[in-house]
Amino acid sequence: MTRDEFAVVLEKLQGQTKYIYYHLMGEPLLHPDLPEFLKMSAEKGYKSIITTNGTLLKRRGDEVLSAGL
Repeated sequence: MTRDEFAVVLEKLQGQTKYIYYHLMGEPLLHPDLPEFLKMSAEKGYKSIITTNGTLLKRRGDEVLSAGL
């Protein structure tokens, strides 16, 4: 999913939910734009929830935490 596609999804979900879950179709920490998605979600007032197997937390944990997780 691109940043533009994600922005459209966030707009369409306004008023439908307070949460954005990142867990389907693979490991979310592998997506290169995940920190930007988290920032975009936080700016729109969503709470982000990630389901991960944890193997990439050492490499990407600080990056996603600082992005609004």
